[in-house]
Amino acid sequence: MKNCKIYDLQQCYNFLEYHGKQTYGQTFKIQEEDKPIIFKLLIYAIRDKSNALQLGLDINKYFAFRTYWVR
Repeated sequence: MKNCKIYDLQQCYNFLEYHGKQTYGQTFKIQEEDKPIIFKLLIYAIRDKSNALQLGLDINKYFAFRTYWVR
């Protein structure tokens, strides 16, 4: 199974939530409406060609984030 990516999506969310709480405090929580974009970012980050194709993502394209700090 060449180019097959195996990962546990719930474990990825748990990892992100754990580190979010460590960084931003115990009230940090990943909202359900945020999970689809996190999933797409994960697919892009690990270069999962199969899921990228299904989602219409081009994993060869680079993109940049604009960061806005809100207090």
